[in-house]
Amino acid sequence: MRLEEKSFSSVEPDEWDDFVLSTGGSFLGSWKVVRARRLFGRVRLFDFFAENTSSSSPKIAQVALLTSRSKITFLDRIHVSPANRNLRTLCFQKLVERFGAGTYRYGSQWNCEEPFDSPAVPGFAIEQVRNKRFQINLVELKNWDDFHSYFRNVSENIRRDYKKGRSASATIRTGSFIGAFRDVFALSALRGYALRKDNKSASFLQDCVVHTFKLLVLGKDGFISTVRSKGKCYSAFFGTQFGDSLFYNAGGTLKNSQGLGSLLFVSLIEKWFADHPNGRIFLGKTHDNGKPTANVDGDLLYRRKLRACSVSGFEFEAKVHASPA
Repeated sequence: MRLEEKSFSSVEPDEWDDFVLSTGGSFLGSWKVVRARRLFGRVRLFDFFAENTSSSSPKIAQVALLTSRSKITFLDRIHVSPANRNLRTLCFQKLVERFGAGTYRYGSQWNCEEPFDSPAVPGFAIEQVRNKRFQINLVELKNWDDFHSYFRNVSENIRRDYKKGRSASATIRTGSFIGAFRDVFALSALRGYALRKDNKSASFLQDCVVHTFKLLVLGKDGFISTVRSKGKCYSAFFGTQFGDSLFYNAGGTLKNSQGLGSLLFVSLIEKWFADHPNGRIFLGKTHDNGKPTANVDGDLLYRRKLRACSVSGFEFEAKVHASPA
């Protein structure tokens, strides 16, 4: 295998994203996010090619790395073509050979892939200091013929709340990029409500700044949907679109008896069904180590009612040391 570094000017954004999508990568590996990460340090881009005797070697994988002194952070993961998934360990080995000793941080909460083994790299010892495995909840739309088939399969409570929400005097609005800025305050207020309910601290101003920045980075791929009744916002959903996948990044719902949270969620699923009948909707990861909270358990139960399934995810941190000669 051959490792080649490439310049930012040589990248075709659509080709980069198409390759990430073909490998099952998340929006964290998209060109928009990779480009924005340059604000936080040096980002380096690499392609992996098969070594053969032909004039053009096939591309096996690509990766974007945020590098700072002896820290190497993978932006999402190594994106390896499906036919070469067994070469992930070798790809990691090539990067260790290039960068040497340091701390390597791999994966994210959206990293939907099975773990791979640490390589044996001559001259180096690799110490796993953190290896986190978890489950990512998602709704696989291809499991149903259409939205009506899906809706009949969700829990009776969801169907009842959705119908109550539709009969209420409620309005749903969705804005992306600039159009979403008007709902940042409402989103942050509802997130603060949810965090305080779970006995967690929340900074309204900081949350507004974070989500405004995310909207600027994501452009038309980031959006906020809200549902209001009599002028009051009861539920908000911050999402990211990437290919035929929709990611639920943040949100919150005020307690209400009108089923407005379910109205918003199910309406978004219905629209995604219409646009991407074989798509996926990622709802977040299941809590991993540590004591589960009532809010997390409540979120997980709600996802199950929406008929979300679970897929494996993982992330790790490894320290690479030079071995004694």
